[in-house]
Amino acid sequence: MPLENGAETKTVRYFRKVKIITLAALMSLLGCSRRTTQRRLQQWQCLTSYNRNGSYYALPAVVEFDENGIWGCQGVYFSRYGSLPQTVVAVINHSPAGMSCAELGKVLKMNAHSFIWSLVKDHRLSREKVQGSFVYMAVEEQIKARQRKNRLELATFPCRQLTDADAVTALVELVKNPHLGCAELAARIGDRALSASRESIEQFFLQRGLLSAQKKTALPDFSPSNFSETL
Repeated sequence: MPLENGAETKTVRYFRKVKIITLAALMSLLGCSRRTTQRRLQQWQCLTSYNRNGSYYALPAVVEFDENGIWGCQGVYFSRYGSLPQTVVAVINHSPAGMSCAELGKVLKMNAHSFIWSLVKDHRLSREKVQGSFVYMAVEEQIKARQRKNRLELATFPCRQLTDADAVTALVELVKNPHLGCAELAARIGDRALSASRESIEQFFLQRGLLSAQKKTALPDFSPSNFSETL
């Protein structure tokens, strides 16, 4: 029996309100079979969660991805890249200095130990030991070489990290003066941000892919549009 348009519109409105939903719940709302409901999900181009056994769905209109392409709601997480393996490979490939298992877990909001080694065995990721710790990097040699160099830079920084408050101060100053170098930025905010040094600012921006390891004294242009995504 074809779905009445009014019932579908009402269901979509409810779906938008709750943001995420299971297949069983959606079947109940639509009063349709499993196959028909799955067709609706395809028509609406819904995203499937990469955790919770892929049992939750979300409409594209309600999803707001962070800088890593991840969006979460009530402990359920979705990715712009699709499945969990696709997400892991994409996140690591895009990372400036590769990622440890713990770093990846913080991004994905889940323990990465149980699945990351399989991606190395399948030659979708590479793994190297840097300064005594395993780091996962891209397979493509040019990207991996850049990640390795950046990771070594990070490992040898003898400095304290920026506090969250001082990082905000640095970002605000950079929005106002996007052509400042790290040393100039540190000098400008040093009286307001006690943890801000040239080294700590370099580390902060390098970790977020906003600073070239080859040109550490020249920050790229920084626009207010991506300010919130950096924190």
